[in-house]
Amino acid sequence: SSVPRAAAVAARGHPAMKALGVVCLALSLALAGADAEEAATNPLAKVLELLSGLQQQVISEGQAAQTTFNDISSACEDRSRELHHEIKAGKASGEELKALINEQSATILALTQKIEDLGGNIADNEAELKEGTEIREHEAATFGAEEKDVEAKDTNALMEA
Repeated sequence: SSVPRAAAVAARGHPAMKALGVVCLALSLALAGADAEEAATNPLAKVLELLSGLQQQVISEGQAAQTTFNDISSACEDRSRELHHEIKAGKASGEELKALINEQSATILALTQKIEDLGGNIADNEAELKEGTEIREHEAATFGAEEKDVEAKDTNALMEA
């Protein structure tokens, strides 16, 4: 009968299923001596039949739940691998960015020093330009005064002559 087979299947599974299997086995052994017609009308046979059906239903639901669990577990493991890979790539990228930041900081310092040096050169050049402009203005004023003096002498010499 299917009851002993169901009891054997239940013995491999959950403890509650094992107990149900033992009950089914005991009842089937008790009824083993009865003939088929008596078993069909016997209330114990009916209970055994119902328990066997319930056991099969619980086993099939357990298998479905195990399949669902396996699918979800696999998806979680895949996502975990993806996240570990992303974390590893992010850490590597972070290290590269830190190196780039250090490199650019050194470049900034070098360029800042160059700007300061050029600012000093500009100040020196502006001071030299101002000094040169003052010298030219003084020479232009001296030249203008000497030119007027020469013109005045030439005008006086022409007038005397």
